[in-house]
Amino acid sequence: MPDTIPQQPGSEGSMSRGGRLASLMMSVIPDVRRVLWRFPLPAAIATAFAIYLLLEGYKSALLPADLRLRLPPIATSGFLVTLAAALLGESRGRSQGWRLVAGLAGLALVACLIAFSNALDLSPAVLMLALLLLATLAAHLAPATERAAYWLFNHHLAIAAITALAGAVLFAGGVSLILESLRYLFGVYIPHWWYEKLWITALVLIAPLTFLDLIPQSFDQRVTEGPQTEFTSQAVAILVRFILVPLLLVYAAILHAYAAKIAFDWALPKGRVGWIVSSYGAVATVTALLAFPTRQSGGALVSTFWRLWPWLLPVPAALLFIAVTIRIREYGLTEARYLLVLAGVWLLLLMATQGLRRPRDIRLIMGTLAALLLFATAGPWGMLGWSTRHQASELVARLTTAGLVKNGKIVIAPKATATVLPSDRRRIAGTLRYLAQRDRLALLQPLFAGVADDPFATRSNPSQQKERRLRRGAVLWYEHIDSDDKLASAISARLGLGTSLATTPYQRLRYLRTNTPTTIAVDKPSLLLGPAHIYVPRGQRATPPRSATIILPNGRLIASLEAGVLTVRHEPSGRSARFQLASSAALRERLEASGVVLKPADPRRQPLVLTRSDGDLDVILHLITASALDDVGPILELSQIGFWLQLPR
Repeated sequence: MPDTIPQQPGSEGSMSRGGRLASLMMSVIPDVRRVLWRFPLPAAIATAFAIYLLLEGYKSALLPADLRLRLPPIATSGFLVTLAAALLGESRGRSQGWRLVAGLAGLALVACLIAFSNALDLSPAVLMLALLLLATLAAHLAPATERAAYWLFNHHLAIAAITALAGAVLFAGGVSLILESLRYLFGVYIPHWWYEKLWITALVLIAPLTFLDLIPQSFDQRVTEGPQTEFTSQAVAILVRFILVPLLLVYAAILHAYAAKIAFDWALPKGRVGWIVSSYGAVATVTALLAFPTRQSGGALVSTFWRLWPWLLPVPAALLFIAVTIRIREYGLTEARYLLVLAGVWLLLLMATQGLRRPRDIRLIMGTLAALLLFATAGPWGMLGWSTRHQASELVARLTTAGLVKNGKIVIAPKATATVLPSDRRRIAGTLRYLAQRDRLALLQPLFAGVADDPFATRSNPSQQKERRLRRGAVLWYEHIDSDDKLASAISARLGLGTSLATTPYQRLRYLRTNTPTTIAVDKPSLLLGPAHIYVPRGQRATPPRSATIILPNGRLIASLEAGVLTVRHEPSGRSARFQLASSAALRERLEASGVVLKPADPRRQPLVLTRSDGDLDVILHLITASALDDVGPILELSQIGFWLQLPR
């Protein structure tokens, strides 16, 4: 394959002004033909996903909600796995057909994994990180690969990624600035969705294609070991020699001194030591990779660090294991603690592969991390599966100790009041919340099988009980599933611990949104004023009421929200109207239905029309947005509203 696409016939001297302009434009955008030849599948995935976002496919009712939720991680994982297949095939001299087949096989595999993520206990974010590391290793998996070639290729790969992202941000930011200048200076109306489409195009299409275009075509070019003369390598060498290595050696001394203090006092390390150690290990590893070309020529401090850095990890790793073991014993295993354990194992593997093995193979640094992340991606041994099962088993053990479970079954009478220590009540509540938020309450179902008042009996089809909401915005990266609070409360009540135990500490928002065009019918000449918005930050509901002002030809309207009551006052006449939003049954009903994905024609998308509860100002409220804490009850705790006001002429 040629390094460059052949040029069209003709000399530069005979090129017209239009041709020179076209050539200039082509020089600042990715060479699409070369990208499509080298990386057809990654380019196709990036293009298709960008088109999907530009056409707002994530809002379409034609696609199942479950598919819309899973498309972003499938697209990201597919881009990475097809890129890895292309780099592997190209480095091994495989044909284009082999690369296409390998890429399609990888794409089908990750699509199936994410499609069945619930059944497989899959963590898409961990999978994507593992695939990213594999993409950096794919071109240098052969045993005879030179370490210096692997280093230089990934150095160029990192520069390509940074350049592509910076270029996309500069492009979108520059065009946005031009549009804002036109709006401000000339009063040109710029629809807000132009900016959304612009940034989608820049970040989801231009950036990936630019990155693919900048990936080096040579896999065996080696970095020059010794003093660096190339600009970026020289900058990295300076950063390593004068900043990273000295700071890391000082921090390593602090951690070892703290370990000595722990041993001398025979005390336990503090709870956050695990995160401190894992961050230290990650920075130390990255510094060692950056120091590779100048490990012998960077001065005494750099060479000393290169020789010792694997042996600076075991003692901090021991601190990490002790700290995370204490936390697991007290609060159970969670995904975060699972990752901390994984980080400790990685640090020990670094000591073995980089300290004991000669010569050191720097590919094993990211290779071992990729293997550990793949191990943690899915399955009962994975991050999600192991953590949820451990939490469920800990809950059963705690209930057994409290006398609420015997021989694996609930033994208390329906709605009995159990005597449980406050600490146990908090732990049980936390575990129920944890399992509910991850849709894993079914792990507790065997406790209630065949007993009276089984809270799972009403869940004939649990998959239909989940309320899924698509996150607003252009890009949906993660699935958001409302935790099954009703089931968690029912389990808590069946245990005799109260109905609010499972949901009280954590409160989320429910939303009323009317984001489709509508027609407001009026029976007499009226003024329609708005839209106006009032926002009350969390934790500030006791402050003076927040207000919005609407200017009229004969004065102004001041709308203020306080304690769930919207007061609209006309100045200077002093007439006012009050709307009891906090006790509105209609608003409460709309908020309770907010978790359901509504079809475009659903009448609940229309503004909620409310008349005043008292006052002498003739005004009608058209509520278009509202949010309240999800403990929707007789009294709503509102945090923001958006509305129009209808006044008679």
